[in-house]
Amino acid sequence: MFTFESITSTAGARLWVLLVAVIALAACTNSKLLLRPLYNSVDNRIDKRVRELVTLSSEQTASMRAVSDDLHLWHRTYELPQYATLLADISAQIGNASVTRSTVDSWFAAATDARERVFVCSPVTGSARLLQSLSDDQVGELEERLLNPETDDDDWEDDGEPHLRVRRYLSLIGFKMQADQVERLRLQFEQVRSVRPAAPDFRTFSTAWNARFVSLLDARAEPDFERQLHVYLGERHRAFAGLRRERVREMWRDYAHVEIQQLSPSQRQFAARWLAKLGRTLQAVSRDYLEQATVTRALQPCSPVASS
Repeated sequence: MFTFESITSTAGARLWVLLVAVIALAACTNSKLLLRPLYNSVDNRIDKRVRELVTLSSEQTASMRAVSDDLHLWHRTYELPQYATLLADISAQIGNASVTRSTVDSWFAAATDARERVFVCSPVTGSARLLQSLSDDQVGELEERLLNPETDDDDWEDDGEPHLRVRRYLSLIGFKMQADQVERLRLQFEQVRSVRPAAPDFRTFSTAWNARFVSLLDARAEPDFERQLHVYLGERHRAFAGLRRERVREMWRDYAHVEIQQLSPSQRQFAARWLAKLGRTLQAVSRDYLEQATVTRALQPCSPVASS
């Protein structure tokens, strides 16, 4: 479920999923010709999801478009080059067989930081103005959609075999897993599931926070609505972050380190070349747009949502 409040708070975890999915899909060919149009469509996808949740006027649509355009421009300008730098580092160290556990930890930390920035950074002021313009009927429509989500949303985790999905994706980009690698990945997913502590049902948890958001909209005419929105976004972020478990992350870091050590020379060379090319592609996608576009407003680094 791509919720309206997550869009106003940098599109939240769902935007991160969308960005990763777009890059992963385009990475099947590792080509700028494919990646550029897919990445350029991210703000259109955000707009489409918003329209699925609430019917906006032409003025509200323009306001919403400005919010998503600013978010996309920030991500293109500041985030894509950082992704490219990380990929270049991974490529160089895998190719030189110099990966230590601390190296893997640093990669995971960089990826976590990137996710956090996407989750908490956005043009919140513009979002507050848009939310304040909603009519009672629009809030009612939004409430119906948020509190009664479709059950067939493909963002929810399914019961398929994740190790087989990983193998299929890697085969699409030309990386062939050996049978023993596939089996170790299967065991890894099983072990992760076995140690994952009991946690609230994600759908129920999300719906509860959506209900808080709808209640917040009742105060949208209040002078301090923007502050209340900031508080909500900060609390929501911390609550969802609390669902992630450090033990699971540690298991994946251990797994990644061990598996990298066991790559064959040909796998190591392929991975190094592929990651380096993807990094160059992301850098080009960021640079080409900024060189060609006439940017009429000053770009600012993203700032975390205020928590109080």
